[in-house]
Amino acid sequence: PTSGEYVLSWEQRVRIALDAAKGLAYLHESNIIHRDFKASNILLAEDYSARLTDFGMARAGPTAGRRTSRRESWARWATSTHYMERAADEEE
Repeated sequence: PTSGEYVLSWEQRVRIALDAAKGLAYLHESNIIHRDFKASNILLAEDYSARLTDFGMARAGPTAGRRTSRRESWARWATSTHYMERAADEEE
């Protein structure tokens, strides 16, 4: 690291990941889908405990008998090769 940078220990990184996972689990248990989970949407307290933020894309999860599409999530991040292969499969 360069001067002024702080490197998190392995234990701190694991704690942050676990806190974020617990936050997602809580949302899912409450039937909420975050839909924008990424590092910049995890806030750290002074003790490095993590909290999820930015619920602008969050939506209610599926109700009994309904399914939720994954298309929106993968479509935002799929590579162009993935799209081309998928289009070729659909033509067959």
